[in-house]
Amino acid sequence: MASIEELRGERLKKLEELKGQGANPYPAKSNKTHFINEAFSDFENLKNSEKEVIVGGRVMSLRGSGAIMFMDLFDGTGKMQAVVKLPEGQAAHDFVNKFVDIGDFIEVRGKLFNTKTGQESILAENISMLSKSLLPLPDKHKGLQDEELRMRLRYLDILTTPELRDMLEKKAKFWKAVREFLTEKGFLEVETPTIEVTTGGAEARPFATHHNDYDLDVYMRICIGELWQKRLMAAGLPRTFEIGKAYRNEGSSPDHLQEFTNCEFYMAYADFNDGMELVKELYRKIANDVFGTTKFTTRGHTFDLADEWREVKEDF
Repeated sequence: MASIEELRGERLKKLEELKGQGANPYPAKSNKTHFINEAFSDFENLKNSEKEVIVGGRVMSLRGSGAIMFMDLFDGTGKMQAVVKLPEGQAAHDFVNKFVDIGDFIEVRGKLFNTKTGQESILAENISMLSKSLLPLPDKHKGLQDEELRMRLRYLDILTTPELRDMLEKKAKFWKAVREFLTEKGFLEVETPTIEVTTGGAEARPFATHHNDYDLDVYMRICIGELWQKRLMAAGLPRTFEIGKAYRNEGSSPDHLQEFTNCEFYMAYADFNDGMELVKELYRKIANDVFGTTKFTTRGHTFDLADEWREVKEDF
């Protein structure tokens, strides 16, 4: 098996040959006409019209030889199979044989069609390079195995692990749901300082630094503007919230980082009962918007957030 250095050397040779033929292996612009998900959503119309389309994406797999080759392209919105056949795709066939490796970003021009097995694909007439990759991708079946390497090369881990991409998409939906809910309830989104002269609102070890202009020792905040939001209430803003970063200079694990995103809200003319009702509504919205259901099973327990919530009262 070739070493990483040998593989990189072969790709560098292809890079130089591309340049020698007058091609730009790193163009600033793509000519694509459709994202892959757009091509799939209008597949029958585009296929029946025999209209040429141009899609771009990263080569995730490359298989076949001789008169026919297959590539899987991934552009972040979906994955599409590109088919390169002789004799009609001679130029594309030559280009793939000479220059294309797994991991490259390429642009494919051609017509959409269904293979004999019915797979929706694009028949490549022309292929050009969008970005030549100089190193191979991790094995598509094993991915990155070393835990530390996964953390250091997070972008490759996400690329080769669909569950991580799904988690990122769910996280975006989560914060979108929180923001929409609080805004609809009359809360004003605010931004408060992340550098403070004294930490407050929680107990944690802060990150300390020095403000050169003011000659002050300052700290990264450990909560999401609790003291500042209370001052805003005194300023006449009855409902505020902030979604932002907090920093705690303490232990870390894959589930507990020193830098994390949090949300804090403050509501005047309300008590903890109002707060409980608000949170209950919020959790139900998050569940529906992010997961499409309020029913979950975790750690052997099944529950439905749409059910009545039992209140547990303790005497202190």
